[in-house]
Amino acid sequence: MKKNKYLLVILAILAIIAIIFVVLLASGKINLNKNNGDKDPVSVVDTNQINDPIVVEEPEPEPEPEPEPFQEYDIHIMAVGDNLFHTGVINGGKNADGTMDYNFEFYGISEFLQLSNIKIINQETPMAGNELGLSSYPTFNTPTEVGDAIANAGFNVVLGATNHATDKGVNGLINFYNYFNLNYPEILMVGIHGENILSTLPITVEGDEAVKYVIESDGTASDIDPEELIDSVVLNDAYDYSRIGLLNIEGITFAVLNYTYGNNTEIYPSSQEGHLDLLTTYDPNSRYINFTELNPQVIDDIKLAETIADVTIVCPHWGVEYTTTPTQYQVQWAKDMTAAGADVIIGCHPHVVEPVEWITADNGNESICYYSLGNYVSTQNQAALNLLEAMAWVSFHVTENGVQIVREDTGVVPLVNHYLFNPLRYRYTYLLEDYTEELAVSHGILGWGGIQLHLDKLQSLSNEVLGGMVLSREQIYSQFDDEIINNLVPAPAAGN
Repeated sequence: MKKNKYLLVILAILAIIAIIFVVLLASGKINLNKNNGDKDPVSVVDTNQINDPIVVEEPEPEPEPEPEPFQEYDIHIMAVGDNLFHTGVINGGKNADGTMDYNFEFYGISEFLQLSNIKIINQETPMAGNELGLSSYPTFNTPTEVGDAIANAGFNVVLGATNHATDKGVNGLINFYNYFNLNYPEILMVGIHGENILSTLPITVEGDEAVKYVIESDGTASDIDPEELIDSVVLNDAYDYSRIGLLNIEGITFAVLNYTYGNNTEIYPSSQEGHLDLLTTYDPNSRYINFTELNPQVIDDIKLAETIADVTIVCPHWGVEYTTTPTQYQVQWAKDMTAAGADVIIGCHPHVVEPVEWITADNGNESICYYSLGNYVSTQNQAALNLLEAMAWVSFHVTENGVQIVREDTGVVPLVNHYLFNPLRYRYTYLLEDYTEELAVSHGILGWGGIQLHLDKLQSLSNEVLGGMVLSREQIYSQFDDEIINNLVPAPAAGN
């Protein structure tokens, strides 16, 4: 037993030694490798590892975030025709207390004014100032309260170049321009000018006078031989932008130009030059207008507009009154304008609607042309044609590559101008799709012009003249999200 006890002690000691050995071996305190046959164990060291610098790997750079995709969007233009203020229209806005309010004039198209970005109206008759006395045909003076209604409705472009623009003389035209410019500077007034634009046009000085100008304005040129210096110099700016109105809509620049064929006379007086933009040419000596020749300045302006704008809209006051077919001059001039760069052509003046068509010029340029939108308001009584009107609707789609017209979403909405008789006064503008036979037979044209109006007559005229370019309310609504449509503010209904 005693012998076994000693044996167990020895085995325990050996076990402890073995454990200590294993621990030292695992911790690296003991190295069993040998060098050159030496009996003593030594560590093997890699000298290259000692001499080389420690290399710390750079972390992988985080990838650049993906750019946000371009958010495509749409821009819409609406335009209406001649805001023609006869006595019956003036009286329609008079209140019992002597004030005037014409906001109701635009209730019938309120939804489209809310949906569109650019809203254009042709102000056929000038607002020369109420103090001059209000008047109707043949020399108009429209209440300035109409201008207030135009602004309240949300229009942002007013066309002023019409054959009636100078009915109250150049001073009346200037008053008209100034009313909008001073009270509603956010509205773009085109076609007429308060300040004579000739005073700001570029002036080219030639020969010795040009040399003198350069030397006097820059003394460093005084030691240069005049013959080598310069032949001519353009004062002010090298180009004339004065007839080009510009609107920036969500990053897209629209140019708007407006011209009239004339001023209800055969002469373009020098006093009107620089105030009224002319569509046609005139003899600089006799001042007689050539109604059959397009003013080359129009083409120059369009080409210039194309260099500073993404979309060019040209609004000519042209054509023959009460004719639903455009003249040969309208057709040719529309092609010339398209070739120069016009994208949209919106015509007025004939007091009746004319066709809408896509134009392709010889150079491949394309445009949409509304030859005539007809009247917007009036109390004309010559024919049912005077009561059928049109609202232009042009849709654009913007991508990162540019802006384009959306053909299937572009067209025309037929309207009806409704007035009453005894007393004669304008009442409301309806969409043709909303007009009824009951309204038609009650129209004031029966008492005022002896013409019995019927709904099917208006529908037939619309089909005949406007054809496949007609858009319905539903077709326009379909271009917008439901939320936008649901948030439209309803306009008051027509009164009695």
